[in-house]
Amino acid sequence: MTRRIPRNAARLLILTVVTLAAAGSVLARSYMTPGFRAKTTRPVTVAILPPHAELIKSKVVMTDQMLGEAAALEREAALALKTELETRGYRVRLVTPEEMTRNARLRQLVVRVNDRWAEEWSKIVRRPRTVRQSRFNGGEDSVRLCSLLKVNGLALTRIIGFGNTKGKAFLSGMANMGTPAVRSYARLDLGIVNGRQGQVEAFFIGIESSSLGQLTKKPAKIMGEVARKTVTRYPGADEVEIVDDEESEKAVAASNPKKGKNAESDDDAAIQDFEMLLKKGGAPASKP
Repeated sequence: MTRRIPRNAARLLILTVVTLAAAGSVLARSYMTPGFRAKTTRPVTVAILPPHAELIKSKVVMTDQMLGEAAALEREAALALKTELETRGYRVRLVTPEEMTRNARLRQLVVRVNDRWAEEWSKIVRRPRTVRQSRFNGGEDSVRLCSLLKVNGLALTRIIGFGNTKGKAFLSGMANMGTPAVRSYARLDLGIVNGRQGQVEAFFIGIESSSLGQLTKKPAKIMGEVARKTVTRYPGADEVEIVDDEESEKAVAASNPKKGKNAESDDDAAIQDFEMLLKKGGAPASKP
């Protein structure tokens, strides 16, 4: 289900992830509410909605969006995530574009849920740690969709692929003393929404260095690898993490609007996570 990612969100990801790829880093991050970790609000039957992908081909003088190849990434990402979650003991249902074509009610709900998720996602990528404080919600349509699909949770994904041509990689290397300034990569963002209240309970990020050839010719391979990294910290269906009272209190306190300074500190810390990885590779940090 290829649709353009909102320009401001896509720009944010490109600024953040391109510099990360320049450092040659591999990133996996997880942000979960206390209820998700303790399994009290974690969905065990999950519907994976059709992913949205954007694949950017970086050439010497310009960049192109590759819509057909992005659609292949979407298909393979959905299959890879289904496999990974089922391996962890979850019951998974794939919602396909073909199914949506046949069912008008399903299509309307999926479109509305995805539109809402695009708004929430653009905020989450800037402040991922605040997911732990139950700040984001998929809206009433996500609850209705879960009821229609007979599941208790939704998995929503966004994929960003960035591939250098050989000419761009060569010129970048010449300009950076033999080290490519920007390496090709794939990033997968996974959000989990609870079907009872529509709350965003978890957010997972996976980034892996790749190549333009892999992104365009081996989508199953690259999506399988990045999906595995994305859910590497996703707890098993029977796994329960003990969340102490002090930690829960901190999460509640941080979500209080009066605690603005605490929230800002969380945001700064999230940005610093990226910058620390960049510094390890010797690349200058770039803030969105």
